[in-house]
Amino acid sequence: MKTIDLTESYIRHVLGDNDLAAYEQEMPELFRHYFTFWGERKSFRPMLKDAAAVQEKRDLVQSRFLEIERRLQSAGLNTSGFTTVLLVGQQCTNGHAFRQEDRFIVWLPIEAYNTTQEVDIFITHEIVHALHYTAVPDFYFTTKQEKDNTLRQLVTEGIATYVSETAWGVDEATALWANSIPVDARQHWMAQCAGRLKELCWFSLAHINESSAGFFQANNPSDIFSYRAGYYVGLQIIKQAVRQMQLTPSQLLQISKTKWKEFVLQGLQRCA
Repeated sequence: MKTIDLTESYIRHVLGDNDLAAYEQEMPELFRHYFTFWGERKSFRPMLKDAAAVQEKRDLVQSRFLEIERRLQSAGLNTSGFTTVLLVGQQCTNGHAFRQEDRFIVWLPIEAYNTTQEVDIFITHEIVHALHYTAVPDFYFTTKQEKDNTLRQLVTEGIATYVSETAWGVDEATALWANSIPVDARQHWMAQCAGRLKELCWFSLAHINESSAGFFQANNPSDIFSYRAGYYVGLQIIKQAVRQMQLTPSQLLQISKTKWKEFVLQGLQRCA
């Protein structure tokens, strides 16, 4: 993968000159995407306060790129033609992928990563999004409504989580959370999701053609419907597809949105 590093621009323009506009001009399409779907320009403030903090995070992220690529290649996925952008954002996301002309570019806000396992699991996840959008562009989004669509997220987040689990040989809880929350919190969350899976499937089915952003966000740890349970449901659906159709990670990425909708609806109906 090719890497574009915007962190030096962050140090120069944001930390040095307090000039967000100049920072954005380094890659306008990326920042338009970022501030449309994730960040808030009006409340932007430096999350990493000095050059040393930026370098520490950047080094952590970059130190794992070769191993991440190797793991994806071992899973049958080729990342050689892809580009990754490093930036400093607002601590609101681990990253994603955006369209630039006829290609999809991975972007990674380095402030979001604190441990090697977070880097390994979550960056693998974000790279898979770019691979998936490249294979089936219909899964990409151009509006907030499209981005938050339940069906789209169940499939794309489920696939990205499954590939991370497979590539790294970890359990579901690690593929879903890495070590971003304590072990006991992960175990409790997994038990809650498993014990209430029928409810979660019913909720997914009831909102399948609607936006349900909170279902995929970490807003309220005491309510799994507002604490990333959508990722759990998506992962179970993808695993069901893998079992039934004996799919490889590469084959998962090739299935059309229409076929996925049919499979997801059938799976949710059986579950609910």
